[in-house]
Amino acid sequence: AVVSTQSTGESNDRFLPLIPSSLGACTQPHTTTLLILLFIVELSCLLLDSVVSYLFIYSKMVTLVRTHAQNRDFLKLVDILDRILAEEEGEDYEYFKQFCSLDKIQHVVVAYKKDVAVGCGALRHFDDGVFEIKRVVTHPDYRRQGVAKSVMKELEYWAQEIGYTYCILETARKPETENLYGALGYTEIENYEPYIGIEESLCMKKKIR
Repeated sequence: AVVSTQSTGESNDRFLPLIPSSLGACTQPHTTTLLILLFIVELSCLLLDSVVSYLFIYSKMVTLVRTHAQNRDFLKLVDILDRILAEEEGEDYEYFKQFCSLDKIQHVVVAYKKDVAVGCGALRHFDDGVFEIKRVVTHPDYRRQGVAKSVMKELEYWAQEIGYTYCILETARKPETENLYGALGYTEIENYEPYIGIEESLCMKKKIR
């Protein structure tokens, strides 16, 4: 599996102070000891601050793993997605489910935070030079943390490396999905098969190279 890491936080460079030059000039033993203790305390505080900052940044990092459709974490996330769609779409879910088979999917990206699978997405060959993006989902506990965008970008990079020119996708016609994909450069197109004539479906396309 190919792994890449992205950070959604920022860090500042930190410079540790040097022992004051006056320390060597001190002649009183208790003064020297006091200065050394003060330096140790200040150094400890800076180290603690650095550790806290690192843990904060680490908590926001997304590790992206390229894998396949039999990956267990991918299958667990797909199950979560199916349950979400079944609840949102009601009776329409069974109709749309037939278009979500994993049989022809060979390229999958799973996102992790602290070794926990938090999101995924997949690529399926659609036509010459065109990949269809499928099964994009973020675990409900990790939404609004940039997971879906990270997965989408990794899928696009992968498609570029393979030599594809376009990515297309179908999603529900909802403001949140339109905003997500629109922000990533996708524009609405006429519905493609098998979504022709389905008003609830929004089809989009992006040139990636």
